[in-house]
Amino acid sequence: MQGLIVLLSGPSGVGKNSIINELRQLNPELYEYSISATTRLPRGDEKDGINYYFISKSQFLQWINESKFIEWATYNENYYGTPLKPILDNVSKGKVTLTEIDVKGALQVMQTTLKHFSIFIMPPDRNVLLNRLKSRATDDPSSIEKRLEIAEWEMQQSIKFDKTLVNDDLIETVKAIDYLILNRMKTE
Repeated sequence: MQGLIVLLSGPSGVGKNSIINELRQLNPELYEYSISATTRLPRGDEKDGINYYFISKSQFLQWINESKFIEWATYNENYYGTPLKPILDNVSKGKVTLTEIDVKGALQVMQTTLKHFSIFIMPPDRNVLLNRLKSRATDDPSSIEKRLEIAEWEMQQSIKFDKTLVNDDLIETVKAIDYLILNRMKTE
């Protein structure tokens, strides 16, 4: 069976990492995680090569020139990109590659010929999103405000995705995404 690229997108703080972690625990033989590259500094206990590939801006720009990303974007003054080779390797093995990808990046991939399934994750409401961003304790108030401004635009783009789900209950959201992915694989 041919694998699938799943574009999991939505505003910062909506729970994309938690969803991916739960999906991988639910079916570790099927789900692989695509590690993104970024020029931002690690937060908390993030590790290079596990959470992200933390690289310099010059190295990131070199990878862009070498077409090593399926997408890339700037977000909050940092570069983020999704390396292409690991994804293609997983797809050829029949795996589902889960990508945590910002909305601009997801829109880029949607314009390519890569077989993908795009899922937009919505917060229940703006106050829940604000509380999630604050509870992470990784951003200062001005960064949180900027993330909320970006989120407004991102949520308007949700109509361009294959599916949109509200993450108000993590376990129910994970079950719904797993169901959608398995059905998508059966029909392709």
